[in-house]
Amino acid sequence: MSDTENSSVNWQPDARILVEKLQSVIASLEIARAAALKKHWMGIIICLFFVVLGIVAMVIVGKKQSFGSEWPYLSLMGGLLLAIAAYLCSANSALVDYNLKCKRELFAAAVKEIAPGMSYLPHKFVTDDFVHLGGIITERIDIYAGEDLFIGHVGSTLLTFSELNLQQTRIRANSKGQARTSIVTIFQGLYMVAKWKKDLRCNVKILPDEAEASLGWFGRKLQAIGGNLVRLSNPKFEQAFKVTSDDDVVAHYLLTPVMQERFLALRKVFSKNICAAFVNGDLHLAIPIKDNWFESNFKKHAGDVEVVQSFLDKMVLLLSITEMLDMNNPMWNKV
Repeated sequence: MSDTENSSVNWQPDARILVEKLQSVIASLEIARAAALKKHWMGIIICLFFVVLGIVAMVIVGKKQSFGSEWPYLSLMGGLLLAIAAYLCSANSALVDYNLKCKRELFAAAVKEIAPGMSYLPHKFVTDDFVHLGGIITERIDIYAGEDLFIGHVGSTLLTFSELNLQQTRIRANSKGQARTSIVTIFQGLYMVAKWKKDLRCNVKILPDEAEASLGWFGRKLQAIGGNLVRLSNPKFEQAFKVTSDDDVVAHYLLTPVMQERFLALRKVFSKNICAAFVNGDLHLAIPIKDNWFESNFKKHAGDVEVVQSFLDKMVLLLSITEMLDMNNPMWNKV
């Protein structure tokens, strides 16, 4: 069976049915969750013990006059802080391990039940070559991280998407001339690449139109200075997005009046700062989102219906982009 033959999606998944189906997986996860919670709380108790011990020790040391300096205080506190940090890392790692186990065993199985054509790889993410090819994010990227990769077919469309957190290291001098290093997030959210069956040799970018939205007619004139600007018929679309392309004819072919309305609807569902690019027939989407979308909750039962339903709803929402933009329409294959 080909990928496209097994690429249907249950657009209205019911977590209750799924939880019943995956009881053996959930039972195993509950054992892991209990062990992680035990380690977590033991870590907190031991940390509190060290804090109390440190306070008592500092009082005792403070009454001793023989030290004659502040170093005993500093060394003692430093040792206590290191001990606490080390144990907190150890206890927290148990929760991190449980979260990954939940994703690999429960969420991955859920994906296969709801969208058989998709695979879920929680420890992987969209690679930097996709991001560079898309050309949406043009700033230098120094720290490239991500998680929760989905890849597979919805209909005839091959989708690849994940969460990404892209950061840049900046060094600036303060008022005293001293160098200060800061880390700035340049993109945090979901990045998607949709591979359509089209043979288009073009580059069309659809970016938020901050100039026209804030400056109106004057902002529109400023945009024209940059060149390659594409003017379209929908005034609402024009106010929301700025479109540039190296091929004006192809840009108009892709961004029909109906497609402009579809992008406006997509913007309304996700974010006014959503960005898109058609690059040689592939569609790149960058959706800014601050929250982690695909996480378990160690405080709740492994088979908690609300947690599972939340995961399914978010996944289906992203898969539905193929429907929102009519990606599986056979007409797109006729270019």
